[in-house]
Amino acid sequence: MIEDWRHYVPLLLKKSFAVPFASALRHADLPGTFEAARRELVAQRSDGNREFARLLEVCLTSPLEAVEAALALVRGQANWSADTVRQVLAWAAAPGDTPPPLDPTRYPAYQASASPADVSAYDRRLQVRP
Repeated sequence: MIEDWRHYVPLLLKKSFAVPFASALRHADLPGTFEAARRELVAQRSDGNREFARLLEVCLTSPLEAVEAALALVRGQANWSADTVRQVLAWAAAPGDTPPPLDPTRYPAYQASASPADVSAYDRRLQVRP
């Protein structure tokens, strides 16, 4: 008998009504925050168990600790979902290098002062003619 919850995720995605009764989940090494998140999803959504199965699917491609940290961040928001957790994980994995600010000395042409624009043509159009 296989008791690894990861083995059952594809089946739970198809038959989400079995999520609360799955023996592999009850005996799983999942942190307690996952069961609290499942209950929260069930209370908020009609497809809460399916959404929880989708959350478990995220755990198949990301480290469990990272998913738990992302879950802690999103649970404070209203109407969070497995996609929200995926977005947080993608944001955390994205390179954090911000481009350096522009150096004005590298662009001397932009440092020159420009003469004011000639707006006399516009002024003539605004004049009322009798």
